[in-house]
Amino acid sequence: MAVHLIIDGYNLIRRSSSLSSIDERSLEDGRKALMELLHDYRKIRGHKITVVFDGKHSYNLGREKERINGMDVLYSKRGEEADTVIAELARKMGTGVTIVTSDNGLLARIRAHGSVGVTSGEFEFKLREALYGDKYDEYGRDEEDYPQKGRKKGLSRRPSKKEKLKKARLKKL
Repeated sequence: MAVHLIIDGYNLIRRSSSLSSIDERSLEDGRKALMELLHDYRKIRGHKITVVFDGKHSYNLGREKERINGMDVLYSKRGEEADTVIAELARKMGTGVTIVTSDNGLLARIRAHGSVGVTSGEFEFKLREALYGDKYDEYGRDEEDYPQKGRKKGLSRRPSKKEKLKKARLKKL
């Protein structure tokens, strides 16, 4: 089953240290940098990607849609938040989509429709791992560089169905 990602564009940009520094200079440059990263990621993984940007402060009276490098890009209309558009898409598509956002309110809404939510940080890690190799982490160190922690103490807890589904989707990213 192919993965369809719906990404909260500005949320991902502003949660990423590298993209947020570009975004501070120019919104347009931040969007372009994100789209270039996603284009490279899409070439490697082949996932269908839809990016939704907030247009609530724009002059657009209706939603705008464009196609960039094989990805759908949606802009919400004036006065409408990207969260509304994403929740609507999640409701229409149901269990077949993975939503990328760190907005807890939106994550709760999309889970009610059966969609899987992944935080922006988790997705950025997977994106950079795909682009820069399996051993990538946010510090650029190999897994072997980490000190081994002691044995876990206490009872183990079984993951819920939602946690298992999220973990399975993260493996596919």
